[in-house]
Amino acid sequence: MKKSKKSVNAVFAVLVLAHVFTLYGCGRKESDSSQEDYEDYIGIEDSEDSEDSYIWSESVFKINFEGDENAELNGKIESVSPAGTSMLVANTTEGKLFLLDPYIDFYLEDSKIKYYMITDNSHIDDLVYANEHIASGKNQFVYFDTIGEYAESGDNFAESDSYALPEYIYTFSNIQKVDLPDAQNVIFITGDAAYYAYIDTENHVRVDYRDSLSGEYTTYSNVAFIEGESERDNVAVSKGIYQFILTEEQELFYIKNGNVSIDFAGQGKGASINYVDLTDEIGGKVIDIYNLENSADGCYVVDEDHNIYCVSVGLGDDITVNEIAKMDNITITDIQGFYGQNENMLIRTDDGSYYYNDSDSGNTREIENLDQTYEKAVLLMDGNILALGNDGYLYIIEN
Repeated sequence: MKKSKKSVNAVFAVLVLAHVFTLYGCGRKESDSSQEDYEDYIGIEDSEDSEDSYIWSESVFKINFEGDENAELNGKIESVSPAGTSMLVANTTEGKLFLLDPYIDFYLEDSKIKYYMITDNSHIDDLVYANEHIASGKNQFVYFDTIGEYAESGDNFAESDSYALPEYIYTFSNIQKVDLPDAQNVIFITGDAAYYAYIDTENHVRVDYRDSLSGEYTTYSNVAFIEGESERDNVAVSKGIYQFILTEEQELFYIKNGNVSIDFAGQGKGASINYVDLTDEIGGKVIDIYNLENSADGCYVVDEDHNIYCVSVGLGDDITVNEIAKMDNITITDIQGFYGQNENMLIRTDDGSYYYNDSDSGNTREIENLDQTYEKAVLLMDGNILALGNDGYLYIIEN
């Protein structure tokens, strides 16, 4: 087994070199696509220079899924959410939940998206948040364990003449579907979904806790918020995202963990949440918060002067706050970005426009190709964008 792993690494190095030569080799790539393929690009008009526009100028390309389950996805994607990395979770019109693994090629027409079905009955109407264990909507969530592994191969890889790596696939286990009819957003879930906290329709935090013996859940509507020696009850919430809440008093709390106190008979007595108060770390009053991909310990913050900050909580409750950008006279409705490169942001405004903040240039520019044709856009780690069209298909938008 050890010998096989070393061989995989050696072949991987060869593949990387080959890919470098592909990207930077001499001459431009000739497209072998038909004229019908050109029409998949948005905005191409019938003219003598259509082919050059297709190769060099136009930046939108429609993705068609291929494989055994393609009929479940093509034209049927209802909602999509980033899943903490460059992967996404997609929900279909039939209620099926998929993990999407995009490979965006240097040449967009060669891009592909692998897909893996998590469950065929998710109950989620509109995805709000996703990561490697959770896909949540406003009134439901699905918890699952993600298993990634190389597919079994009949060849001895060390002796194979092929440079193709074994296929890496994902499977899912311990799938649990939870309906929360009185919830707005799920804000915290422990392993195996034994304890989860959410914002109810009255803008307060509730906790559901599962008894390890009976398997039954108990709902706690009066949740204590504990920071050090201080304790608060009935915290009123303006907005909740995963592991962060913005209170109606414009306080920003980071949720560290949750607990349920147990009496001697093994019965739960009350639920609590341990938190870190980040309010004083922000220069102005906080008016909105958004998830930071790749990290549940960080988020984006918008203050009343339209300044955007990235806030993260590290070991020992070490707090880091970076002011990133300012969007004058624009109301922000969504921010997407990744931990480690958080200054590269996809920003949506209340008129449906999208902007990209580029850390290399220091500029914020509007992405003109993202218009009302698309229901939602998702930023990938490589800077490209996947957009969900009104037709239920996904489109690559080169950034």
